[in-house]
Amino acid sequence: MRPLNVLIGPNNGGKSTFLEFFEFLSKAAHEELQNVMAKGGGFLSLLFAGYADSESEESKKISWEIDFTALPGSKQEKSFSYKVTLAPSFPFFRKTQVVAEWLNERNLREEKRTVASLPPPPSKGLFLGKPEAELEEGELIVAQAPKELIERFSRDYMRSWAIYKFSTENVPFCSPLRGEQSLKAGVKISPDGGNLASVLLNMREQGKYRDAYNEIIKTLRVAFPTFKDLHFPCEVSEGRITLRWEGSEFKREFPMHVLSDGILKFLCLTTLLLSPDPPDLILIDEPEIGLHPGLIDLVREMLVAASERTQLIVATHSPQLVTRLKPEDIVVVEKEDGATVFKRVPQRLTPEELESWLKDFTLAELWLTGVIGGR
Repeated sequence: MRPLNVLIGPNNGGKSTFLEFFEFLSKAAHEELQNVMAKGGGFLSLLFAGYADSESEESKKISWEIDFTALPGSKQEKSFSYKVTLAPSFPFFRKTQVVAEWLNERNLREEKRTVASLPPPPSKGLFLGKPEAELEEGELIVAQAPKELIERFSRDYMRSWAIYKFSTENVPFCSPLRGEQSLKAGVKISPDGGNLASVLLNMREQGKYRDAYNEIIKTLRVAFPTFKDLHFPCEVSEGRITLRWEGSEFKREFPMHVLSDGILKFLCLTTLLLSPDPPDLILIDEPEIGLHPGLIDLVREMLVAASERTQLIVATHSPQLVTRLKPEDIVVVEKEDGATVFKRVPQRLTPEELESWLKDFTLAELWLTGVIGGR
């Protein structure tokens, strides 16, 4: 994975599923593995097509292995691999069992490796958990192990992952994004935008975040020429605030519940991508939905800038969003024999072919005409 990973491809190709996998891991790290599996329709419904009817118990398993590596210049000196295998609980398939769980850690400076696993532990290694501690069956060990044993494996890092959609369409006057919000500490926006007003107010009032807040205001004025400023009155009760939008075309301020979906969506994306303290991994599903085409270029610029401070995985159907990105940042997602396959643009064309095509066409045009796939 690169700092910026933009997924393109047809509907039902697997882009959103890929994002949801990281959300699944995040919730499993919060000891919600059983709940997530149940909400997804149960273990068998999540298996690769056709495997649920297989007579082989070995095929009724879900496994993953992820390598985490410290970024260049990072204070983190360790990298590690995390591998898990899940299976249904026979014979009723009501619960999910954790068949195996490993953590392989490598000190980048000293080249020392530590192995941690689910029982039975290896003869040499670290068992995650204490003998006297009773562990919840069916939940990941990394979600339950004592903090002093697990903190170096970045459990909090996994817990911070989330998909950002900022939906305001279904219940426009009742969504967390549009209503009054509790004033809380922090400058990380929640996946539903339910703390947007609080985050922006914290940025404005805390000196170390003031530059980021001013950059957000500047970006809003570029996107919406009549925009003047944001205000945060306490209108309901102590500890709860709302956000009001001041424009130059009217002599009044507009509360969030009457702002357009597009304005709120762009405001949330701007706050997320210009945050001085962004999540360690940002997942965004179709950021272009609800936005005027003229705003897409700004979103692309913010994505590129944010990738210098954190890691992003973005699924999109917008040619305008990908047209000026680097070819290596674009991942083409397609189905092959029913399975989802991910290939970066340079994997689909030779360097000579890509260079030749880009002399006369944009990446968006190569996508739409099927040269790089993803149609």
